[in-house]
Amino acid sequence: MRWVITVAAISGASAVIIGALSAHAEAGMNDIQIGWMDTALRYQTWNTIGLLAIGVLGQVWKPTMILKASATALIAGMLFFSGSLYVMATTSFQDLGVVTPLGGLCLIAGWLLLALASLTGRSKQNQV
Repeated sequence: MRWVITVAAISGASAVIIGALSAHAEAGMNDIQIGWMDTALRYQTWNTIGLLAIGVLGQVWKPTMILKASATALIAGMLFFSGSLYVMATTSFQDLGVVTPLGGLCLIAGWLLLALASLTGRSKQNQV
C-alpha cells in the first residue's frame, strides 16, 4: 500500500505548509477563524500519522479491503473535516460547516476500520 504512504507524505507536507502560511496570516483573522485553522491543522496532522501507519502496516499485513477502506476513510475525513475548516477560516464561505461533521464521521470510521483490520488481518509471513 505504497499509495497510502505517498498520500500521507503529501498530507504531512501540506500540513506544514498550511501551518506556516497560517502563522503569517493570523494577524488578519478573527478568533473563530484562528480556532478553525488550528483545529484543521491538528486533525490533519494526527490523522496523517495514522494514515502513514496504515501504509506501513499494509507493507507488513496482507492489504485487505478493510485496511484499504480504513485508509480511504481517513483520507476522506481529512478532506471533508480539515478541508471544510480551512475554507471557512480563509474565505467568507461558511456553508461548508455542514460538511465538517461528515468528515469527523469518516475519521472515526477510518480508525474503527483499522481496529477491525487488526483483528481480522494476517501478516504476509503467515500466508501460504
